[in-house]
Amino acid sequence: MRNVPHDMVCDREAGNQRQGLGLMLVRQIAEVHGGGMEVSHGESGGFRVVIRLPYGI
Repeated sequence: MRNVPHDMVCDREAGNQRQGLGLMLVRQIAEVHGGGMEVSHGESGGFRVVIRLPYGI
C-alpha cells in the first residue's frame, strides 16, 4: 500500500487542484498529543482514517 497520508498531501488531484495539508496536520497534531493516525483502504472504496488519542485529552 502506498503511503496514503503523504500521497493525499502531495499527489492527489481533484479537477487539477491539490487537496491540501489536512491529513498531514491531523497526524502531526495526534502525534504531539501522544497519539497517532492509521490510514487503510475503505471497505466500499476510498480510504479509512483512524485517529487515536490518549484517554484524557
